[in-house]
Amino acid sequence: MPLVLPAYAQDGSATANMHVTLEVLKSCAISAEDMDFGQHASSETGELTADSTVKVTCTSGTDYKLNATSTKGGEDAFTLVSGSSSVAYNLYTDNAKTQQVTSTTPIDNMTGTGNEQEITLYGKIASGALAQVPAGTYEDDVTLQVTY
Repeated sequence: MPLVLPAYAQDGSATANMHVTLEVLKSCAISAEDMDFGQHASSETGELTADSTVKVTCTSGTDYKLNATSTKGGEDAFTLVSGSSSVAYNLYTDNAKTQQVTSTTPIDNMTGTGNEQEITLYGKIASGALAQVPAGTYEDDVTLQVTY
C-alpha cells in the first residue's frame, strides 16, 4: 500500500513598516485687476476715485502682508505720468480712504486660508488735481508684493 501524506499549504506572511512624509511649504500667489480712473475734463474739480480687486492665495495659516510701489512715483508716492506732466494719487485699503497702502505702509495681519482671498484697493485723485495738467493719457504701473 502506498503511503499517502496529507497536503498542507504553507501560507506565510511578513510585515514591514513604511514611514510616509509630506512637507507643505508656505507659498503665496497674487494677481490684480487694472485700476482705471476713466476719462475726465480738466475742469472737473471733484475728487476722482477708482478701485481694483487684488486676489491673494496663500497656504493655510500663512501670515502675509501686501504692499504697493509706484514705478513712476517712488517709494511712498503714486504718480500718473504723461510725458513730463504728472497727477498724484493714493491707494487705500478702505472705501472711506483713510488707510493708505504704500511700500512702507503695507496691509498686514493677513492670514492665508488656502483659498483665494479678495482685497479691494481704492484709488483717489485729490480734488482739483486736473486743473493744471495738459490733456493726455496718464499712466503708472504699480508693483504689488506679498511678503510671507
